[in-house]
Amino acid sequence: MDATADHCVDRPVFHVRYTERGVSYLLHRIGWSPQVPVHRAAERDEKAIVAWREETWSRVRRWPERLHTGEFGFGLLLGAMAVGGVLGSLLSRRAIDRFGGRAVVTTTILLTPLAQLAIGAVARDAFTVGALAAVCSCCASLWNVATVSLRQRTVPAELIGRVSNTGLTVAWGAQPMGALLGGLIAGGFGLAAPWIVAGALRLSTALLALPALRRWPSRNRPP
Repeated sequence: MDATADHCVDRPVFHVRYTERGVSYLLHRIGWSPQVPVHRAAERDEKAIVAWREETWSRVRRWPERLHTGEFGFGLLLGAMAVGGVLGSLLSRRAIDRFGGRAVVTTTILLTPLAQLAIGAVARDAFTVGALAAVCSCCASLWNVATVSLRQRTVPAELIGRVSNTGLTVAWGAQPMGALLGGLIAGGFGLAAPWIVAGALRLSTALLALPALRRWPSRNRPP
């Protein structure tokens, strides 16, 4: 606080020097506080806040209860997704060498939505959800390595930047909309519903993509 007094109201600017207590009085007089503002925003909706705490937040907290795990166990459950992603990246080269990029991508785009559907429909314990979540992240890593490798080999060097950035824009740009849609679905139908809807949408998209995947070379190696 002394540093604040020296910096904000010191003699070089105002030719006045305040004590720590004096600066505290000034801040509280205009409604400032080291913790929270004394005056709340006029747009603050207390009823909406209470409703969110009682309805939305209570539904969010049911997920660990549904899996019979505490907060620590729920954190470990989320960590399973990271383990699956690392495992997929480590296995990617061997899998592509053995089965080819087309087979790897076809398997991942079909297996991921099936795992999501299983999480929403049948998973009721932390071990099952963790295993299925690890499958999803493992497939994501395998898919990423296979598709990026193919793009680097087939797209001309002068266009690789544009093609890559377009793909990233579409992928990352769609995620906020997906998060918003998932929140709305969870709020209306429960926490399992977004998994089921996402799995159904991804499975439909995967089936539509199968004819295009037939033009993929059956064997390829990552760079």
